[in-house]
Amino acid sequence: MTKTDSSETIKRLNSIFARFGLPLSITADNGPQFSSEEFREFCDTNNVKLISTTPYWPQQNGEVERQNRSLLKRLTISQATNADWVEELNKYLLMYRSSPHSTTKKTPSEMLFGYNIRDRLPSIFQPNDEDEETADRDRISKEKGKLYADERRNAKPSPIAVGDEVLVKKMTKTNKLTPNFDPKVFKVLKRKGGDVIVSSEESGVKYRRHVSHLQRIPDGGDAHSTVEDGTEASVDPEDERDSQTPDNSASKKDRYENVASARPSENKRVIRKPAYMRDYVQAVRAD
Repeated sequence: MTKTDSSETIKRLNSIFARFGLPLSITADNGPQFSSEEFREFCDTNNVKLISTTPYWPQQNGEVERQNRSLLKRLTISQATNADWVEELNKYLLMYRSSPHSTTKKTPSEMLFGYNIRDRLPSIFQPNDEDEETADRDRISKEKGKLYADERRNAKPSPIAVGDEVLVKKMTKTNKLTPNFDPKVFKVLKRKGGDVIVSSEESGVKYRRHVSHLQRIPDGGDAHSTVEDGTEASVDPEDERDSQTPDNSASKKDRYENVASARPSENKRVIRKPAYMRDYVQAVRAD
């Protein structure tokens, strides 16, 4: 911190509170930045109890003083070895936060976050049942979203495989007459899901593209005729999101009509009677 006044201290504390939440209390010395009216109002606004230590009695805040001694020792070692003190300090904090405390027998990270952070020392991972349930719910939600998006965009699996000759889609066009794909022939070297690595047969340059940005050249086909044809073998979900097969369109139409019929009308006006009609009894006359 370049300044240690109350305003700058409050800004730093707000940044910490945004990550870890509001504490129940703050123990501070009798420095002017902690004794000011601005800092007291800040604590009162956030419902944080401000505890001031006794002057000239650092033992009252012994936990902080003990940590400061450890930090000072680490900084002294980094200066003696001509090392970067910021990097060495971060290494120390990583090991400290992942080491069990002698009193609580738990690491500081586990006490604060509820789990142990990973460090460079080998350890046996202890899975948490709650974490696995959360991961399962997240996976199921993503799968449902993918199925809905694929159905809406009419996406199909791409037949592109390793060894196929493909054309690469141009990301930028000079004008509207520019073809969508570059006429240069590329060969698929590696594919992992939608991530594909292709190599130019002429220059040997390699590109990393998504499978939807590639167009497979049919066996015995010509690159120029494929470019002029303009049909893509690998479906681009953005370009084909509005296309539907005849079989699916009918079923979707029926399903949407059923949903629309079950949904109440949103444009129905509320009919209100005139004020003068309140003095009359309205009834239907039976002849």
